[in-house]
Order: sequence, then structure tokens, then C-alpha cells
Amino acid sequence: MKKGFLIDMDGVIYGNDTLIPGADRFIEQLQEKEIPFLFMTNNSQRTPLDAVNKVAKMGINIT
Repeated sequence: MKKGFLIDMDGVIYGNDTLIPGADRFIEQLQEKEIPFLFMTNNSQRTPLDAVNKVAKMGINIT
């Protein structure tokens, strides 16, 4: 069985517009190890592209 992570964004990756310390390194390690992950949010005001752009401004590339 393949395993991965479901990761909430607000409060886990960032708080408001501030990156949570270590979140960028955690995502980087998942990518390096090719561990699958999905970001989730209950904020319906942003499109998926808005979310990608928000974390990109914080230094997390998820494209």
C-alpha cells in the first residue's frame, strides 16, 4: 500500500501570511524522497492556483 501525507495549509504550513518554521524544509524533504502529499484547506475563497501562488511567495514550490 502506497502511503503519503494530507497536509492542512493554514496553521500547518503558514499562519496568515507567515511561513511556519520548518514547513518549507518538510515539504522539500517529501519532494526529495518522492513521498506523495496533498495540501488541503477549508478556505473556499482561494482557487487552487491562488494557494500555489501563496506558498510559492513563501518559498515552497509545489508545481
